[in-house]
Amino acid sequence: MKDFSKKPKIDGKALNRIILFSGIIAMVLSVPVVTIFIVIYHLSDNILLSAIFGFAIHFILLLKSERISKFLIRMY
Repeated sequence: MKDFSKKPKIDGKALNRIILFSGIIAMVLSVPVVTIFIVIYHLSDNILLSAIFGFAIHFILLLKSERISKFLIRMY
């Protein structure tokens, strides 16, 4: 049976880098979607149209998320 009482040592720098990149990617994926949703809803007063545009932008950004993460890793 495996002993789970021993905790693996995690480098502090690696943990900080993971948290930083995760936060940046989360903001890059969520802020434009929420902004587009609010702007379109404010202009058209149509929640369905706003949701469709928000989902479309969200899925486009999800398709590009691998490139975004590679870019962030190269910059760091």
